Amino acid sequence: MVSYDDDNMQKAIVTLAIEQALIQFNNASYEIVISKLLTDFERHLSDCYKNPEYLKKTLVELYGDSYKILVELIKENLSEFLTRKGVSKFLRGLTEK
Repeated sequence: MVSYDDDNMQKAIVTLAIEQALIQFNNASYEIVISKLLTDFERHLSDCYKNPEYLKKTLVELYGDSYKILVELIKENLSEFLTRKGVSKFLRGLTEK
C-alpha cells in the first residue's frame, strides 16, 4: 500500500516551484543557486522547504534586490497551494525580514 505524506508532497511542489522560477528568471540561475547552496550551506534545493532562509540568503547574495523578482515568480508558481500550511510557512520564511 502506498502511503500519502502531505508534507513530502508539499516539499516536492515547493522544490519544483523554485526550480521553475530559477529557470524562468535566467537559465543559468538554476545551476548557480544549486552550486552556492551546496558550497555555502551543504544543502540541496529540497532542503529549502524546511529552511527557506538558506534560499533567501543565497538569492540576496547573488542577485541583490532582484531576488524579489525570484520570490514573486516562486509565489506565482505556488499560487494554487497557498492555503497549504507547509507552503505558506515556506513563503513566510522566504519573505520575512
